[in-house]
Amino acid sequence: HEEIELLCVTSKPVFGEFLQFVNDLNDLNGQIERKDHYTFGHSRRVMRYAEALGHRLQLGADHLHNL
Repeated sequence: HEEIELLCVTSKPVFGEFLQFVNDLNDLNGQIERKDHYTFGHSRRVMRYAEALGHRLQLGADHLHNL
């Protein structure tokens, strides 16, 4: 697994909710990996392909994040 570092600066109290969302996604990812290794690998490959395509299309940071 790769570690991701995130810096978020905001005046709104959203960091806790965002952190919970990221933790939920990580938990779901772990459940998928444990349940079905192929599905996990497929999801990772789709993510990397979409990211590479977004870079190739020179999408901005916001669009890449949404992608």
